Amino acid sequence: MILYVEGATTNGTSIIQFKKGAFTALRPVQPIVLNYWSAGSVNAAQDVLGIANHLNVIGLALFITLKVTELPVFAPNEYFWKNHWKEGKEEKWEAFARAVREIMAEAGHYKLSDLTMQDKFDYIEKLKGKYKPKDKKE
Repeated sequence: MILYVEGATTNGTSIIQFKKGAFTALRPVQPIVLNYWSAGSVNAAQDVLGIANHLNVIGLALFITLKVTELPVFAPNEYFWKNHWKEGKEEKWEAFARAVREIMAEAGHYKLSDLTMQDKFDYIEKLKGKYKPKDKKE
């Protein structure tokens, strides 16, 4: 099974926060890092264009390459929990996801971003002029 743990595409330079689905069971995962490159400046963030325009932009690229980096299976163990879990400050799945995200960012030469998938969706709504701020609950 393949899970895209960000839940969304990004601009190809950063890794946003991971969603919890792949990590809640605390089972081993095998991270795979995808690095895209194009001579025509196409990146995954252009999905805000809509599928038809996105396919058109991809068609205009001279060529696109994909580098796939398969990393070793990561399984949280007692050493991990003792030395890398911020108990009381984060749930176990969050520590697991954070560690995998950091490993993937280093392997793929990506920056870490504090943004979430929801931030991306809010941005798309702003571009369309349809964004309505949500009431903050205290």
